[in-house]
Amino acid sequence: LEAASVPASPINTIGQMFADPQTIARGMRLDLDDGHGNFLPSVRAPMVMSGTPLVYERPSPRLGEHTQEILAELEKSGQ
Repeated sequence: LEAASVPASPINTIGQMFADPQTIARGMRLDLDDGHGNFLPSVRAPMVMSGTPLVYERPSPRLGEHTQEILAELEKSGQ
């Protein structure tokens, strides 16, 4: 791919990403409380702007966490 000038990069596992020196140097790892006393490893936004810090209030939803709510909304909308 590189010889053909096709942009490409490796795809890391979550463990590899958290162990990456650049991830560590930039402080990209967040451990966010899920509201049940568990802290879930997360990744902060890659861009950092002075004067407008992002506030991380909760982790990403767990797989299937909002499925029923979404299906109910779709049913209401007739989709």
